[in-house]
Parts: sequence; C-alpha cells; structure tokens
Amino acid sequence: MPNSIRNTSHQAVDKFVVRLPRSLKEEITAFSRRYHRSMNSEIVIRLEESIAAEQANARNQVKNQINEASPVSDKEIFKEELSPFETRLIIFYRRLSEKKRQALLSLFAN
Repeated sequence: MPNSIRNTSHQAVDKFVVRLPRSLKEEITAFSRRYHRSMNSEIVIRLEESIAAEQANARNQVKNQINEASPVSDKEIFKEELSPFETRLIIFYRRLSEKKRQALLSLFAN
C-alpha cells in the first residue's frame, strides 16, 4: 500500500514499490546517469512525458476531427441553421487565443 510523503516542492507524493524487469532497470539506470538524475526522477520524468504526449495526441485527434467536420468558410458555417447558442459558441471559440483553444480542446479529448 502506498505511503504519502511530502517532497521538497511541498507536493504530496505516494511512495510505492515497482517491479521492473532487470533489463529495463539497467536502461533506466543508464539514462539516469547520462542525465545526472536519480532513477526515481528519471522514471517520474519519463512517465510525465509519456502522459503529456498521449494527452497532446488526444487533443490533436479532437482538433483534426473538428477541422474535418468544419465547413471551409464562415459563409458555409452560417449557411446551415444554427441555434443562437451554437452561433455564440463559434464566435466565442474564434475569439480565444491559441493557448485557450488548446486548453478547450484538451477538455474534449479527456
């Protein structure tokens, strides 16, 4: 069972044992030495990068689906019958910064 502890950045962290194949442990050890990190830091960083990459991939898939489903021009968008709410959503989305658009898309991807 994991034990909660605090690390130096004041985040609550859980401590638990992971069983690794020897070859994987050796690879992690080599990378941790190469990058001057502890094995724990190496594992945590690689897990965070893996999760971030998967989330980015999911956002891109949603973005592609939205782009594929979207008409090419404003004229085409508003040619279809949209409710006033749908029209406001489109206008609101287009006024967002790229960073905020990405954040919104990430919500759809999860």
